[in-house]
Amino acid sequence: MFSLGLPKDPNPTWRGYSVGHWEGETLVVEKLGFHDVGWLDRVGHPRSESLRVTERFRRIDFGHMQFQITFDDPETLVRPLTISLPVQYMADTEMLESVCNENERDKDHFTSKLSDRVKLSADTLAKYAGTYRRITVNLVDDRLYVLGVRMFAQTETKFDSRLGLFEFSLDADGTVKSLLRLGAAGDEIRMDRVR
Repeated sequence: MFSLGLPKDPNPTWRGYSVGHWEGETLVVEKLGFHDVGWLDRVGHPRSESLRVTERFRRIDFGHMQFQITFDDPETLVRPLTISLPVQYMADTEMLESVCNENERDKDHFTSKLSDRVKLSADTLAKYAGTYRRITVNLVDDRLYVLGVRMFAQTETKFDSRLGLFEFSLDADGTVKSLLRLGAAGDEIRMDRVR
Protein backbone atom coordinates (compact mmCIF):
# COMPACT_ATOMS: atom_id res chain seq x y z
CA MET A 1 0.00 0.00 0.00
CA PHE A 2 1.32 3.47 -0.93
CA SER A 3 1.18 6.04 1.89
CA LEU A 4 2.08 9.72 1.85
CA GLY A 5 3.41 11.23 5.05
CA LEU A 6 3.59 14.80 6.24
CA PRO A 7 6.63 16.77 5.05
CA LYS A 8 9.55 16.96 7.51
CA ASP A 9 10.31 20.66 6.88
CA PRO A 10 7.27 22.13 5.08
CA ASN A 11 7.15 25.51 3.41
CA PRO A 12 4.50 27.29 5.58
CA THR A 13 1.13 28.02 3.92
CA TRP A 14 -2.32 29.32 4.94
CA ARG A 15 -3.91 25.87 5.21
CA GLY A 16 -0.80 23.78 5.85
CA TYR A 17 -0.33 20.22 4.62
CA SER A 18 -2.71 17.32 5.37
CA VAL A 19 -2.48 13.55 5.33
CA GLY A 20 -5.19 11.11 6.37
CA HIS A 21 -5.31 7.52 7.53
CA TRP A 22 -7.84 5.16 9.06
CA GLU A 23 -7.83 4.06 12.69
CA GLY A 24 -10.56 1.42 12.72
CA GLU A 25 -13.80 3.21 11.80
CA THR A 26 -12.31 6.69 12.30
CA LEU A 27 -10.71 8.81 9.56
CA VAL A 28 -7.79 10.73 11.11
CA VAL A 29 -6.41 13.77 9.27
CA GLU A 30 -3.15 15.30 10.51
CA LYS A 31 -2.07 18.80 9.46
CA LEU A 32 1.06 20.89 9.88
CA GLY A 33 3.05 23.49 7.94
CA PHE A 34 0.89 26.51 8.74
CA HIS A 35 2.43 29.97 8.69
CA ASP A 36 1.91 32.48 11.50
CA VAL A 37 0.04 35.00 9.34
CA GLY A 38 -3.56 35.17 10.42
CA TRP A 39 -5.50 33.57 13.20
CA LEU A 40 -6.57 30.13 14.30
CA ASP A 41 -10.29 30.90 14.07
CA ARG A 42 -12.90 33.62 13.56
CA VAL A 43 -12.57 34.78 17.16
CA GLY A 44 -8.97 35.85 16.59
CA HIS A 45 -6.96 33.22 18.43
CA PRO A 46 -3.34 33.49 17.26
CA ARG A 47 -1.35 30.65 15.72
CA SER A 48 2.31 30.00 15.02
CA GLU A 49 4.32 27.87 12.62
CA SER A 50 4.45 25.22 15.38
CA LEU A 51 0.70 24.52 15.00
CA ARG A 52 -0.34 20.90 14.47
CA VAL A 53 -3.98 20.00 13.90
CA THR A 54 -5.55 16.55 14.18
CA GLU A 55 -9.10 15.98 12.92
CA ARG A 56 -11.08 12.80 13.61
CA PHE A 57 -14.22 11.89 11.65
CA ARG A 58 -16.34 8.94 12.86
CA ARG A 59 -19.70 8.01 11.38
CA ILE A 60 -22.18 7.16 14.13
CA ASP A 61 -25.06 6.13 11.86
CA PHE A 62 -26.63 7.29 8.60
CA GLY A 63 -26.87 11.05 8.79
CA HIS A 64 -24.73 11.53 11.90
CA MET A 65 -21.00 11.92 12.39
CA GLN A 66 -18.79 12.81 15.34
CA PHE A 67 -16.11 15.40 14.48
CA GLN A 68 -13.20 16.05 16.84
CA ILE A 69 -10.43 18.59 16.24
CA THR A 70 -7.29 19.07 18.33
CA PHE A 71 -5.08 22.16 18.08
CA ASP A 72 -1.57 21.72 19.44
CA ASP A 73 0.56 24.88 19.32
CA PRO A 74 3.11 25.30 22.13
CA GLU A 75 3.79 28.89 21.02
CA THR A 76 0.19 30.05 21.59
CA LEU A 77 -1.55 27.44 23.76
CA VAL A 78 -0.70 26.24 27.27
CA ARG A 79 -1.83 22.72 26.32
CA PRO A 80 -3.54 21.10 23.32
CA LEU A 81 -7.14 22.23 22.79
CA THR A 82 -9.68 19.60 21.70
CA ILE A 83 -13.21 20.34 20.51
CA SER A 84 -15.84 17.69 19.69
CA LEU A 85 -18.90 18.46 17.57
CA PRO A 86 -21.78 16.35 16.31
CA VAL A 87 -22.28 16.74 12.55
CA GLN A 88 -25.55 16.04 10.77
CA TYR A 89 -25.52 14.89 7.14
CA MET A 90 -28.27 16.44 5.06
CA ALA A 91 -28.94 14.13 2.12
CA ASP A 92 -29.79 15.57 -1.30
CA THR A 93 -28.43 19.03 -0.49
CA GLU A 94 -25.56 20.97 -2.02
CA MET A 95 -22.49 21.81 0.04
CA LEU A 96 -21.84 25.56 -0.07
CA GLU A 97 -18.43 27.19 0.16
CA SER A 98 -17.93 30.09 2.55
CA VAL A 99 -15.55 32.94 1.68
CA CYS A 100 -14.86 35.93 3.93
CA ASN A 101 -13.58 38.44 1.34
CA GLU A 102 -16.80 40.46 1.45
CA ASN A 103 -15.53 43.06 3.93
CA GLU A 104 -12.27 44.48 5.21
CA ARG A 105 -13.30 44.61 8.87
CA ASP A 106 -11.06 41.72 9.96
CA LYS A 107 -8.09 42.61 7.74
CA ASP A 108 -5.77 43.22 10.72
CA HIS A 109 -6.44 39.72 12.07
CA PHE A 110 -5.35 38.15 8.79
CA THR A 111 -2.19 40.20 8.32
CA SER A 112 -0.61 40.19 11.78
CA LYS A 113 2.36 37.87 12.36
CA LEU A 114 3.74 36.44 15.57
CA SER A 115 7.16 37.54 14.36
CA ASP A 116 5.97 41.18 14.25
CA ARG A 117 5.06 41.20 17.94
CA VAL A 118 7.05 43.12 20.52
CA LYS A 119 9.56 41.27 22.72
CA LEU A 120 9.58 42.51 26.32
CA SER A 121 12.13 41.82 29.03
CA ALA A 122 11.37 39.41 31.86
CA ASP A 123 11.45 42.33 34.32
CA THR A 124 8.84 44.24 32.32
CA LEU A 125 6.59 41.18 32.08
CA ALA A 126 7.02 40.42 35.81
CA LYS A 127 5.52 43.75 36.85
CA TYR A 128 2.22 42.78 35.14
CA ALA A 129 1.85 39.47 36.99
CA GLY A 130 -0.78 39.70 39.72
CA THR A 131 -4.49 39.67 40.48
CA TYR A 132 -6.90 42.13 38.91
CA ARG A 133 -10.36 41.90 40.46
CA ARG A 134 -11.03 38.14 40.00
CA ILE A 135 -8.59 37.59 37.11
CA THR A 136 -5.01 36.44 37.65
CA VAL A 137 -2.17 37.20 35.25
CA ASN A 138 0.70 34.72 35.66
CA LEU A 139 4.31 34.83 34.49
CA VAL A 140 5.60 31.39 33.44
CA ASP A 141 8.95 30.96 31.63
CA ASP A 142 9.06 34.64 30.62
CA ARG A 143 5.54 34.45 29.14
CA LEU A 144 2.38 36.11 30.45
CA TYR A 145 -0.88 34.15 30.79
CA VAL A 146 -4.36 35.42 31.60
CA LEU A 147 -6.79 32.72 32.77
CA GLY A 148 -4.29 30.14 31.47
CA VAL A 149 -4.16 31.67 27.96
CA ARG A 150 -0.92 33.15 26.63
CA MET A 151 -0.73 36.91 26.08
CA PHE A 152 1.35 38.45 23.27
CA ALA A 153 2.80 41.94 23.56
CA GLN A 154 1.70 44.41 20.90
CA THR A 155 3.27 47.38 22.73
CA GLU A 156 4.84 47.69 26.17
CA THR A 157 1.38 47.85 27.79
CA LYS A 158 -1.02 46.34 25.21
CA PHE A 159 -1.37 42.56 24.73
CA ASP A 160 -3.53 40.30 22.62
CA SER A 161 -4.65 36.76 23.36
CA ARG A 162 -7.33 34.38 22.22
CA LEU A 163 -9.51 35.95 24.93
CA GLY A 164 -9.20 39.38 23.33
CA LEU A 165 -7.11 42.51 23.75
CA PHE A 166 -5.81 43.65 27.14
CA GLU A 167 -4.04 46.85 28.18
CA PHE A 168 -2.25 47.53 31.46
CA SER A 169 -2.65 50.99 32.97
CA LEU A 170 0.36 52.47 34.79
CA ASP A 171 0.83 55.30 37.31
CA ALA A 172 3.26 58.11 36.54
CA ASP A 173 5.97 56.19 38.43
CA GLY A 174 5.40 53.03 36.31
CA THR A 175 3.43 51.05 38.91
CA VAL A 176 0.71 48.88 37.37
CA LYS A 177 -2.70 50.01 38.65
CA SER A 178 -5.26 48.21 36.46
CA LEU A 179 -5.96 45.90 33.56
CA LEU A 180 -8.32 46.98 30.81
CA ARG A 181 -10.03 44.38 28.62
CA LEU A 182 -10.86 45.88 25.24
CA GLY A 183 -14.00 44.49 23.63
CA ALA A 184 -14.61 44.05 19.91
CA ALA A 185 -17.55 46.48 19.96
CA GLY A 186 -15.51 49.22 21.65
CA ASP A 187 -16.64 48.25 25.15
CA GLU A 188 -14.07 48.17 27.94
CA ILE A 189 -13.87 46.39 31.27
CA ARG A 190 -11.46 47.92 33.79
CA MET A 191 -10.13 45.66 36.54
CA ASP A 192 -8.17 47.33 39.33
CA ARG A 193 -5.09 45.53 40.61
CA VAL A 194 -5.74 43.74 43.91
CA ARG A 195 -2.21 42.41 44.52
